[in-house]
Amino acid sequence: MKKIILMMFVVILFTGLLSAFEFDNVKTYDEIERSITVHNVFNLPLIGNDIVKITPLTPHVVSTFAGPNQTVAIFHLENFKDGYSDVWKKMEFYNLNKNSKEENRQFFFQEKVIVGTREKPIYNITCETLSYGNGTTYQDCTRSIKGYETIDITEWEDLDTSEPLSKGNHTIRIVTDVFPRDHMEFIPTWFGVRMPEYAEWTAGLNEEIVFYYNFEQGAGSAIPDVTGNLPNATLFNMEDSDWTLGKIGNGLNFSGGDESANTTYRTSYSTSDNFSISFWYNTNESVQASREFFGTLGGDGSAIGLDYSPGLIARFRFRDGGTGDLNLAETSIFNDGDWHMHTIVRDTAADTYEIFFDGVSEASAADPAVVNINFNDAAFFLSARGTVGAPTTITRGEFDEFGWWNRSLNQSEITQLFNGGDGITFISDFPPVVNVTVPLNITFNTTQTQLNFTVVSAGGGFDRCFFSTDGGVTNSTDNDCTSNFTTTSVEGANTWTVFSNTTGGAVGQDSVTFTVNSTIQVDLFTPANDSNFLSPNIDFNCQATDSLSLENLTLLIDGIENFTNSSTGSTLINLTTTVIGVSLGQHTWTCRAFDSDNFNASAAERIFEIKKFDENSQTFNAFTFETKDEEFTLNITTDPSSTPSAANLIYNGTDKGGGTITSLGNNNFNISQTIDIPTGSGNNTWLFNITIEGILGSSQTNQQSVALINLTFCQAAPQDVAYINFSFINETINQEDVTAFIDTSWSYFIGAGSVKKDLIFANTTEAFSYSFCFNPPNQTITGEVNLTYNNAQSQQRIFSSIFTVLTNLTTQQNLFLLPTQLGLFAQFRTQDTLGNTLVNVLASITRTLGGITISVTSDTTDGSGVVVFFLNPDVTYTGEFSLIGFVTNTFSFVPVTDLRTVVLGSTATIVVNGTTIGLGTEFEIQPNNDSLNNNTLTTFSFNVTGGTGITLISMNITNGTNQLSFVSNAGVGFISGIVDTGNNTQLFGEFIIQTANETITVQRIWIIGPTFIGDYSLFRQLTLFNEYGFKDIFRFLIVLGIIVALLIFLSGENQLEDEIKMLVMLLLIWGFSIVGWLDTGIVVSSTSDKINNLTQFSSQFGIAILTTVAASYFILRRVLRII
Repeated sequence: MKKIILMMFVVILFTGLLSAFEFDNVKTYDEIERSITVHNVFNLPLIGNDIVKITPLTPHVVSTFAGPNQTVAIFHLENFKDGYSDVWKKMEFYNLNKNSKEENRQFFFQEKVIVGTREKPIYNITCETLSYGNGTTYQDCTRSIKGYETIDITEWEDLDTSEPLSKGNHTIRIVTDVFPRDHMEFIPTWFGVRMPEYAEWTAGLNEEIVFYYNFEQGAGSAIPDVTGNLPNATLFNMEDSDWTLGKIGNGLNFSGGDESANTTYRTSYSTSDNFSISFWYNTNESVQASREFFGTLGGDGSAIGLDYSPGLIARFRFRDGGTGDLNLAETSIFNDGDWHMHTIVRDTAADTYEIFFDGVSEASAADPAVVNINFNDAAFFLSARGTVGAPTTITRGEFDEFGWWNRSLNQSEITQLFNGGDGITFISDFPPVVNVTVPLNITFNTTQTQLNFTVVSAGGGFDRCFFSTDGGVTNSTDNDCTSNFTTTSVEGANTWTVFSNTTGGAVGQDSVTFTVNSTIQVDLFTPANDSNFLSPNIDFNCQATDSLSLENLTLLIDGIENFTNSSTGSTLINLTTTVIGVSLGQHTWTCRAFDSDNFNASAAERIFEIKKFDENSQTFNAFTFETKDEEFTLNITTDPSSTPSAANLIYNGTDKGGGTITSLGNNNFNISQTIDIPTGSGNNTWLFNITIEGILGSSQTNQQSVALINLTFCQAAPQDVAYINFSFINETINQEDVTAFIDTSWSYFIGAGSVKKDLIFANTTEAFSYSFCFNPPNQTITGEVNLTYNNAQSQQRIFSSIFTVLTNLTTQQNLFLLPTQLGLFAQFRTQDTLGNTLVNVLASITRTLGGITISVTSDTTDGSGVVVFFLNPDVTYTGEFSLIGFVTNTFSFVPVTDLRTVVLGSTATIVVNGTTIGLGTEFEIQPNNDSLNNNTLTTFSFNVTGGTGITLISMNITNGTNQLSFVSNAGVGFISGIVDTGNNTQLFGEFIIQTANETITVQRIWIIGPTFIGDYSLFRQLTLFNEYGFKDIFRFLIVLGIIVALLIFLSGENQLEDEIKMLVMLLLIWGFSIVGWLDTGIVVSSTSDKINNLTQFSSQFGIAILTTVAASYFILRRVLRII
């Protein structure tokens, strides 16, 4: 039970929380009613409930007249929640004539409200069928009042969308300007739900309209056709008093027995022409006589019109010039003293006439026309029947909103004309849109004289503009709307209005209301604007004057009232005060005065700052280059009790760290810092953030202009001043100039090197030299370069240079290449005295050539501490290995393929220059083959001779995990050890030669297998006995014996053909080649994998290939002879 109660509590709490928001609002749409019901809490069972039901009262597509403030939709809202706020979230408008482009349209909501009630009579009608005597019957009806009903009097009032919507029923309409040829869609977002189901409007009622009378002129003897299609209708026997209130605005009361209006409209309709007529009419006529709402009777008997005769039922009469005749009667009472809309529609496509009363169809009949309707000889009359002669059957009643269309109106359009009983009107003259831009709706301290405005045509153009400063009572001189107005404001409240009218008389306007309190004058004296203070105690002085009596004058600091001086009745107030303890930082201050009319005025704010220091000067180069080192110096003065504890340079928004603070005495300090300028050009900002007594302050911001630098391969100006040129020479006696291709990687800078620029340049086309130029050419740069160079005849070499100073005096750098056939690859590994690998050691190799010491190549050791050089084994080179923090090791050597270890002592050890190990030292390691047989006792030896200062040699043999043999000797000599190869797959040997300060380590690897991999080559077999003893020489003799025995057998007398013998020998030779027994042992080393692979293939299969070629010759010669 407790769980159920707890669950119910959570559900109730959850429901309340969701109800407070709108993200859970959802909708359901009724396609029949076209209504939307909005629910909250996602409309979940039990906890969800309805918020509102919205039902449109107008069609989905509303067809209306173009004009301002037209009704484009009406909705009925049944609101189930009282006080729902923020209902009308959003309205989206899309122009369907422009591919649904979204537009901003001005609109407003109105709500239909009940403003009163009135009594409406209920009639009892009694009719009797009578005859005219010619066989035609008619209804003779009498009317009597049988009672009254109370009906509401309603009006449309603007809806305040900021107010909550009360619970209950609401009728809301959307009012906006409709422009000619409009076809717009609107999508509302109401109650937090977007509603794309609604809706559209068009200016369709403007289409094919013939004439329209809206009766708005209110006086005169004519009715203008507001479409401009027809001349004015002429009034007969009417006075100005006949102009009265109509259904919309003004109307016209045809109250006498001789009053009518000639529209001058004369035309004819064929049997396929459509037309529609609609108008509002109000009468309480009860005379039993023939009356004509409108009509005409042509000379050929054609007739068209609406009358009531004699039974008070409106009847549409139609007759063509032949036998077609029609009488179509309404069924509703029209003469009840209320306005009613009558509509007649001819639809030849449907072959019908239809009559509507208050927007509802009451009767229809087939179109009887067999010939044209012709009333070209009889004008169309209002309140009478026009004939060839004088008008007849004149009616009594009020007309408004009379329109004629040369097309069939549909039900939706007729409904919109009725507009829920409110009707709509045709407006051809759109008032201009006026917007007052100056002055603003604020209070001014000075007299205003400028009245600026804009005016935009809303479709009817604009003619003249004029203004009023007294609510329109007096209008000032007008202009053509191309210039602003000038006038003079008065003290206090002012309302200025600008009007603009069209040639048709439509007037648009906009107003601004503002206040002028020009008599209060506030002056600020001290402190001055942008003042700086070291002391937090500040003196303030300001003054106010007014033609009226002042109430007070108040000092405001940072918008907060600080001190007020009150002096009621005075026209001048002076305020002087000292504010103690103003906080550090920037502040604003002003003074504000009030007068007896509660008008106030303030002076423009001033700025002052409380600082811990005053800035005296800045010293720096206003122009510099990227990467250059620049010093920035700031001189400041602090208050006597303060000393700066830290100062950081902020350069272009980046903290460059702490600067140097130097006291100059008397609280004066220099702050300086030197940095390398970051890369990039432009105007860079700099300042110092200074900490004084734990409080951080900033100096003013300065700018430094920075230009670019550029090192590149020389080209057109300004990149034409060479800083370095590389040329290529053969490392031979003749030192021939050669070509090479290069690949370079540069880092260069002007300053201290913390900021560098990079350059990558490569050229795959060989050239004799390459020049690199720098811009600007008046600067000295430091460059680091790693350059690889090569050509088709040589092996690649590397030139590495660190911190080379380059200027516009071109540095000439010769680079040497060694032809491939003259050199080998010498390997060096670097480590410290503890045996730790050293990386990035710069190794430079030099030699003497032609009596001159030349730089051969240079490079840095890789991640494993190894560097490789291609050198001449017949030449003695000097190697120099250097690394910051270590003693440079310089030594002479003759290149060999074995890995040499170069030891660099740290700067804390005894400095020893040169190497003694490499001077005259020779060593030999056995076995010198690359592979060994398994499960074999093998002798390993290390023989070292020559050399000076050698204190230790050692040999260590391992299988990678366990030590198998270790032998050492204190000095040069021969050491050896016997190791069982066992089932190991590899053996590793480390051989060390050591002096007091140097160590060379040589490493070897042997492959262990059941056979000697590659050791049965003819080249190797001759030394098997010396290296492996009788065991392996016997194996060789067995193999050799097999070959000899087979040769003897094949050369003897037998039945085999010579060709078969040759084929057997070829198979034997190819078999020996495949297992490597006929390997020539020729070794060629190349940087090209393809060359190495070709060399290996030819070494292993060369003998077999040559033998096959020779045998093929003899076999083919024999075969061809037989053929």
